[in-house]
Amino acid sequence: MIHIAIIGSGPSGCYIADYLAKKLDNAQIDVFDQQPTPFGLVRNGVAPDHLITKNITRQLEKAFTRRNVRFIGGVRIESTPQAHSYCASLTPLELEKHYNIIVLATGATHDRQLDLPNQDIKGTYPSGALAAWYNGDLTQNQHPYIGTKIGIIGHGNVALDAARLLLKTREQLLKSDMPDHVINALTKSQPNRDIYLIGRGSAANAHFSSGMIAEILELPNIACYRTDTNIPEELPPDVLKLIPKEHHRDRLKNLALFRKIPVLNGDLVKIRPAHLPRLTFIFDTTPVKLNGEEQVEAIDLRTSDDTKTRLPIDTLITAIGFEQSPTSLNFTEPTYSVGWCKNGAKGVIQSNRVDAVNTARDIINAVQQSVPCDKIGYHGIKAILDTQPALITSFSDWKRIDEHERNAATEDKPRKKITDYATLTALINAGK
Repeated sequence: MIHIAIIGSGPSGCYIADYLAKKLDNAQIDVFDQQPTPFGLVRNGVAPDHLITKNITRQLEKAFTRRNVRFIGGVRIESTPQAHSYCASLTPLELEKHYNIIVLATGATHDRQLDLPNQDIKGTYPSGALAAWYNGDLTQNQHPYIGTKIGIIGHGNVALDAARLLLKTREQLLKSDMPDHVINALTKSQPNRDIYLIGRGSAANAHFSSGMIAEILELPNIACYRTDTNIPEELPPDVLKLIPKEHHRDRLKNLALFRKIPVLNGDLVKIRPAHLPRLTFIFDTTPVKLNGEEQVEAIDLRTSDDTKTRLPIDTLITAIGFEQSPTSLNFTEPTYSVGWCKNGAKGVIQSNRVDAVNTARDIINAVQQSVPCDKIGYHGIKAILDTQPALITSFSDWKRIDEHERNAATEDKPRKKITDYATLTALINAGK
């Protein structure tokens, strides 16, 4: 028997587990995750109002229904063992002792940092951590302050996700799987909210998908503006050189949508229409400095023509990408990696399937050439986990959680997420 450990149960981890399980009859595949629930960012990172995207879990869970795939939730793999309240801890050496092959599917887990003076001031939040909060991630313990004047740095879909969720009404968010306490926090000052979407590049350089722009422009009862007075009809030469040809059409759609947005002339803090939240797209503008003593109070901006502006804000969200972190785990033997931890945070969820299949084929080739079957896999790891008090979950436990959350949902909500460990532990132990 070949024992394979996959670290991470997001899409890449599920795709590669499923393929290996189908092609290797003599393999046991164990998928570890620090979360007590599977599916990674599909559950804890995808915007909670994008329910069609989240429904991909129906496809991903097929891997765990195979006889030779095991989900082991609530286990963190780290080079230095630590005590955690929410998960057990294993080291790379402990995994290597009991598994023949190890696959890293840990994703791009660290928000890229904004290199600005005073960047750590209170009231600033990276988009990944914010997404974990508004998805009810059990491993997070933060309570962001969301004010009424919000700067979002970044011109990609993650930035638009944040803006859209901040603009939606309570009634709209109640149709998502966002936890109730987060909905309360997000909508507290929503009618009086000013959101500034700030990007260094031009409108043609913005990395939004046209569908995401259209979605936010179709929201009722919001005021939307732009600062760029000259949105071109065609893509500029510098953009044509940088963007693959297959993306040109989407960028042209973006420009057409931007041209429909009225220009905000003059002062950026101009009074919005009464009782409507306002979104302003700001192009060709670079953040220079954050201002404030204890709480962020303003951000200094510099435009491409070197005009300087101080924009009053009380909350800043950075959506400038994620860092790859495949080397944070110190293995003595070569490992395989797949997905975002290998290629960076790019592409849609389904695009990870191709990489997973190719990596799985490399593993199958190695197994066919020669991999000694001298290890015992989970039977060796279980003895270590049994000495730790953390809750370890199985796929059967996840199905119980899933059923409970769906049954607890009210009205149009698809599920009512469990957001505390006491409730989760009681539910799992009740089914033992």
